[in-house]
Amino acid sequence: MKKILICFVLIFVSASIWSSEFSFSSSITAENFYNSNILKLSESDISAFKNSENPDKFEIKSIDDFITSVKWYFNLKSRFFKHTQIFKFLLSQNKYWNNTIKNSGYIRLGFKQYFSKRINLSLNYYYHPGIYVNQYRSLLEDEDIYRKYSYEKNVYETIFDWEIHPQIKVNYKFAYSQLFYNKYFVYNDSDNLESIFRASFFHLENLKLSLQYSYKISEAKPEVVFEEYGINETSDASYESNKYYFSCSFPVEIFSESIDFYTGFRFEEKFYQAHEIEDSYHVNRNEDIFTINFSLKLPVSESIDFKTFYKFENRNTSSPFSFVEKEKEYSFYEAGISLNWFIMK
Repeated sequence: MKKILICFVLIFVSASIWSSEFSFSSSITAENFYNSNILKLSESDISAFKNSENPDKFEIKSIDDFITSVKWYFNLKSRFFKHTQIFKFLLSQNKYWNNTIKNSGYIRLGFKQYFSKRINLSLNYYYHPGIYVNQYRSLLEDEDIYRKYSYEKNVYETIFDWEIHPQIKVNYKFAYSQLFYNKYFVYNDSDNLESIFRASFFHLENLKLSLQYSYKISEAKPEVVFEEYGINETSDASYESNKYYFSCSFPVEIFSESIDFYTGFRFEEKFYQAHEIEDSYHVNRNEDIFTINFSLKLPVSESIDFKTFYKFENRNTSSPFSFVEKEKEYSFYEAGISLNWFIMK
């Protein structure tokens, strides 16, 4: 984190010395929404929670919750050798009103370099200091105790944008991320590589269509940890996944007001790579995850946008072990509103 921040500052200072023009912009986005299943629990776990069965397994106060999410965006644009650079900073915070254990946040440092009006390259770094997932038993302990399952995350991105034609844009993103779990679950630490291809089409003046495909590899090295602890266990959470995404947006007129309508569909196939039959939670386990989004955005003024949105997600799991399928399948929905305020454009 410190090294990334130092590099970002050095790039910023260097650009400041040689740049001739500066402009600053800032905006705030505030969302309030309801989530029906904040931990993505299965039906069996939801039933156990409601019936107060196995209470040590749950640190939450409710299955659902209301969440307030606030994002602060700060951008500094400069000109260097007749090309534009944009330095970006984002601070995001999520507050769960009933289950504070799920509170989270992250920062993003970004730099975008334009080589022409149609071609640009971005570098982004994200740091998530703490993400709470659930309570699980650790394989590093003999005691039958449920421990907090959480991790911190680093994400490094390179993004290439190219406007091939006024009606066609292509985008390629390469992301490398590191997940570091707490001391009870270090055997799930992983390195992740993801390639994302996206094409956007503007066939009509106000209609935008986007197609996206991504391939991800997540590699864990549990054997190193188990060998260090002298434990004869197997638990390999490594997986590969394919994601397919389609979205479209266009204006609609409601009560004589022009409103932007957006809908998106995502389908993910996840294939776990474990080979040992003793690793019952991962061996021959496959998952299909379907997500759908809707939103309506209304410009209130030149600097304020109002949006209402809905999201539904469902996961189906296939495994040689029926109890794994029962524990890992889930569904949830989110619904809420957001306000975006451009403080300085």
